[in-house]
Amino acid sequence: MLFPLGGPVPEEDVVGREEFIVSLENRLAGGQSIMLAGPRRIGKTSLSQEVLRRLKKQGFYVASVDFFRISNKQNMAVTIINSCLENRTGIRKTLDAIWDQAKLLAGATKVAVKLKDLEFSFGFPKKEMDEDALLEYALNLPELLAEKDGKRMVMVFDEFQDAGQIAGQDIYKQMRSYFQLQRNVSYLFLGSKEGMMQSLFGGKKHAFYRFATVLPIPQIPEDAWASYIAYKFKEK
Repeated sequence: MLFPLGGPVPEEDVVGREEFIVSLENRLAGGQSIMLAGPRRIGKTSLSQEVLRRLKKQGFYVASVDFFRISNKQNMAVTIINSCLENRTGIRKTLDAIWDQAKLLAGATKVAVKLKDLEFSFGFPKKEMDEDALLEYALNLPELLAEKDGKRMVMVFDEFQDAGQIAGQDIYKQMRSYFQLQRNVSYLFLGSKEGMMQSLFGGKKHAFYRFATVLPIPQIPEDAWASYIAYKFKEK
């Protein structure tokens, strides 16, 4: 396809926002948390994935959770856990493998070795654990893992305004109670419902008031578009 459509774009198709990407990269690496809000198709996810790609290349732990794809509280917890542990194991569904020991031992012995010292440090959740306890474990894991391995973790929460619909509005207070104590984790919050996101992060009565720096997403300059389009047709 000449021009990628319908989802995050690869590195070479991120156009005209290099300065902004570098700013995000530096802020997150330095410990700031950031909120970006804007309508769908404006490029938020592509920006965030490019930032994570660069940070991972530098040795940071990175994780990404899309709340649009999550249906319930347990799914939310498992997704966060898997995304964090992928930094250690290199596989997307680490928790599923932990819960299925036969699969873990038969197909991923190296993974088992990597996880062994983590289990000794803070244990892994049991499959029968209730969803509230599992979510508490998930919210604490980014800091535990980053501290254990001497890393900074950078987490992206996409469509963050949907978290309240999935787990109830108190989820924001619960998240804030964990996140505000974490010294080794930076968060990048994305949302397509600008009003809700501005309220969550700008309203004095809301849990995430002043937790993250709110940044506007810059428009792509016309000359950058023109250069990109000319390059793509020439490449073809």
